[in-house]
Amino acid sequence: MVRRARGSALLRRLRAGEAPRAVWNVVGGPATWRAGLLAAVRATRSAGRGVLVVVPDLRDVDAIAAHLAQELGEEVVRLVASDGPSVRARAHLRALTGLARVVVGTRSAAWAPVVDLGLVVCWDDGDDSLLEQRSPYPHAAQVLAMRAEPERAAVLLASPSRSVWAQHLVETGWAVSLRAERTRVRTLAPRVAAPDAEDLARSGPGGHARIPTPVWEAVRQGLTTGPVLVQTPRAGYVPHLACSRCRTPARCAACGGTLAMAASGPPTCGTCGTSADPWRCPECGGGGCARCGSGRSAPPRSWGGRSRRPR
Repeated sequence: MVRRARGSALLRRLRAGEAPRAVWNVVGGPATWRAGLLAAVRATRSAGRGVLVVVPDLRDVDAIAAHLAQELGEEVVRLVASDGPSVRARAHLRALTGLARVVVGTRSAAWAPVVDLGLVVCWDDGDDSLLEQRSPYPHAAQVLAMRAEPERAAVLLASPSRSVWAQHLVETGWAVSLRAERTRVRTLAPRVAAPDAEDLARSGPGGHARIPTPVWEAVRQGLTTGPVLVQTPRAGYVPHLACSRCRTPARCAACGGTLAMAASGPPTCGTCGTSADPWRCPECGGGGCARCGSGRSAPPRSWGGRSRRPR
């Protein structure tokens, strides 16, 4: 749901065959995006004009093409590299001859010929998949914006979060901003909790564990409604080690690189791969290593049976 005045004006101009330009911040998940896209495509098709939709990957193409074909009741062709030359050529010809007026594809589809192009749509223009990897490295969203000018086509850039380039288009007046009402944004916004030292202290000894008690509680609560994503800032099992006696960072004797530890085995240099077994602290002579943080492969072992989904 975007601000009603601008959203209604956009659809009204599309039905009149005009060429408005808008940047839409989508809130509410995939259902909101699909509903808004369908409304824009329907309005454009009611004016007899064609539509080109570019999305980052094949999964998006499959979902959007199937949804539009079912709801519009007309042919929607897809243009993706994985379909092979013959399938792509057939889709290209159907768009070129006007037999198909709605095209959905990945970044190369930005060049697709659409008869009387009335609307170009790009989903998530900040996705790197939309940037061509070969010179001159054109970005699909920018190609669509440039095509829209001479073809008098409308432009709709939609994404969950706005890219710098999209914001530039708004601030320069090239496109209008479509945002949800503030009350709806507050309703749909996720709750963010960042426990401080006092919160951890109230949790007792568990508040200072590698996975503090508030985290366990959040995971258990989340598992009652669905999967839980746990993100860690580092790769590996234990990416950094230090002397257990004086806390001096443990480094490789051969190259000075940081020592790390896998789930099993001795400490190993993360730079040259040399095994540090045995290892002696150059400062105090201690031979024990202590963990300094954990990587992404360590937490799953720590969950054990404590975070199983309640039955």
